[in-house]
Amino acid sequence: MMRHVALLAAVTALSACNGAENDATPLVDETVIAADEASEGPATPGTYQVSLADGSTGTSVLSQDGTYMDTFGEETETGTWSNEGGQACFDPEGADAPPRCYAISETAADGSFTATPDDGEPVNIRRLD
Repeated sequence: MMRHVALLAAVTALSACNGAENDATPLVDETVIAADEASEGPATPGTYQVSLADGSTGTSVLSQDGTYMDTFGEETETGTWSNEGGQACFDPEGADAPPRCYAISETAADGSFTATPDDGEPVNIRRLD
């Protein structure tokens, strides 16, 4: 968050220097800032291997724009992701239920961590990229 405050302060200072030449075109893309702020927290954009308690594995791709795609075999789920209240939350497209939120453990030496849902089995995750 602080990097965005510093960036906005710099942009404001530069636009003040332009004086009369300053036009109404924003120098900062607000959608990029919103996506960056959404990715601050336990979940960050990237590709992850997800291992479920039953031994099945899949991949989860979290995009910078706040969307995700989970793939387990032939099954694919898409939706949006965010960080809320210190948890990583996933809201599948077309779901009437509230988003699924997970508490994220500290990252182990091998780069893996555990995501524990509010209800249900924890999953093991390892970043691939």
